[in-house]
Parts: sequence; structure tokens; C-alpha cells
Amino acid sequence: MNAKELSQAIQTYVRTETFPVGVKLVKAEGDLPAKAKRPVRDLGHAITICQAVSFSRRYGWSIAMNGTDLSCPIAQVAFGYEQQLPFYTEGMLWRQAVRPDAGPRDGVQLSFPRCGRAGRRPGRDAERRRALSDPVVPAL
Repeated sequence: MNAKELSQAIQTYVRTETFPVGVKLVKAEGDLPAKAKRPVRDLGHAITICQAVSFSRRYGWSIAMNGTDLSCPIAQVAFGYEQQLPFYTEGMLWRQAVRPDAGPRDGVQLSFPRCGRAGRRPGRDAERRRALSDPVVPAL
């Protein structure tokens, strides 16, 4: 089943109110679709990944983002653009969002997949954080 047939089947049987959205992670800018919008370049400012998904769902836009286009600090860590601080790796985001005494749920946040900082070693992130080559570029 190709993408067009899949989209038609979703609209026939599920009848979603918005476009289905697929996400592709690419390592090279040259692999991006030519029509993909870049938030900073085309919208004039960085946006969150949630906003990018919403734009894609509501308007059918193809959106490509790297660390510069992404305004959400949590997503920047998840996609590998910023280093993982102890507050993040120890599950404190989960505790703060759910309840301070989460106890056995502490490991939930650590179980979520995230993009690694390929080729980067602990302790060297600070000097490489602003490197020109980003590890991935999500294209919605």
C-alpha cells in the first residue's frame, strides 16, 4: 500500500478531521523535500514540535526543523540538540508533571526513546552544542 492509498483508506474508514502526519528523521539537509517550510526562515521565528505537527495536520504543510527552528527546550533535548541535564535524566520532568512523589514511575521518562548525540562524548557537549551539523532534522 502506497502513501496515497493509505491516506484514502484512513479518510474512508477513520474519517479524521485533519491530515494524517508522518515524521521522517534525516541527517542531511539535501534529503529534505524541496517544498518543506523552515520555521525561522519561512515563519520568522522558532516554534515547538507540537505547533509543527498542528500546522502539518491542519494545513497539510511539510515542515522541516533543526535545533534553530525548535523553541521547546524539552524537545531540543529529546532530539539531541542539547545535552541531557540531570533534571531530565533523573525523571524530574515526569515527577513535576504528574506528582512529586511519583516513586515507581520514576523510570517512565527514561524509557521514552530519544535521539542520541551521535559522535559526541560526555563532557564535550558544551563546546559542540552550537556545532553547524545537527544530528537529525525532523521533517513533518
